[in-house]
Amino acid sequence: MEFSDRAISLADQIDLPEISYLALAVKGKAHAALEQSSLAQESFLAAISTIEQNDKEQAQERKLYSELVSINARLRSERIAQQSDAGRITELESKLQNARNAYETLQTAVYAAHPELKTKRVSSQHLLQSRRARS
Repeated sequence: MEFSDRAISLADQIDLPEISYLALAVKGKAHAALEQSSLAQESFLAAISTIEQNDKEQAQERKLYSELVSINARLRSERIAQQSDAGRITELESKLQNARNAYETLQTAVYAAHPELKTKRVSSQHLLQSRRARS
């Protein structure tokens, strides 16, 4: 039997209803505080999970973007080479298209999970373009 239950029982036995009500109120408040604490902990863990997921998404996006840049540079080099290999160019073009598809798929998934991110990125791009235009 919990302390609050014993206090209520004792108060009832000696006919002190105000003590019984007080003990019952304290018990209710303790229960509510415990529930709020549990909800706060769940919310905190969910936030941490979201941050970790965002870090994974950002790392994956950086990796895919780096691959795009790398393949594009190799393709450009192959195209301007004096003895360019048509088979190699075709292979690099295919790799580049696959990398673009993977990057676009990831962006679609990220924007579906975080719609506010797309809005922020588009706003940032417009701001950069307007600054470049003024320069």
